[in-house]
Amino acid sequence: LVLTTVVTYALYIVGVNKSCVHRMDGLKLTFYVLLAGAMVFGLNLSVKGVPLDPIPDWETGVYLLLLALGHVLFFVKLLLLALIPTLVSDFTLILSVQHVGSTTTAVLGCMEPLTAVCMGVWFLHESLGFWQLAGIVIILSAVSVVILANSKDGFRPRRLIPLKLRKAVRW
Repeated sequence: LVLTTVVTYALYIVGVNKSCVHRMDGLKLTFYVLLAGAMVFGLNLSVKGVPLDPIPDWETGVYLLLLALGHVLFFVKLLLLALIPTLVSDFTLILSVQHVGSTTTAVLGCMEPLTAVCMGVWFLHESLGFWQLAGIVIILSAVSVVILANSKDGFRPRRLIPLKLRKAVRW
């Protein structure tokens, strides 16, 4: 399953960069990506033959409706913690592939676990143990190797900055 996820993610990033959707507006492409994901989810449910459970009777439906109305805060939290980060993440992924290319996006995407560990330590006061530090070293090493392997004449961190931005700042 992990291999399938990695291959699918790689195909997605390269496909966005190399196909005609590369020029599509980021918000529109995000909508289509999420719509395709919902359709795959629905297809998976129908193939497995496990439909969503229907509401069994009217009393349960009314109870669920009252429960939902009584827990508006829950839906606000759901919106803030699930929907918005998903939309922002997908939208920024598409924009980064369009602006800096699929390779740089994938390399910088490898830094996501490092960011999660740092945010957890700083804001949630999680402990930083040996295995977390080992993972950070492995991630930084892998990203460095990929950057050096793609560089013809050594390490050039400027390659991570889009050409348009470098010209605007005149580096």
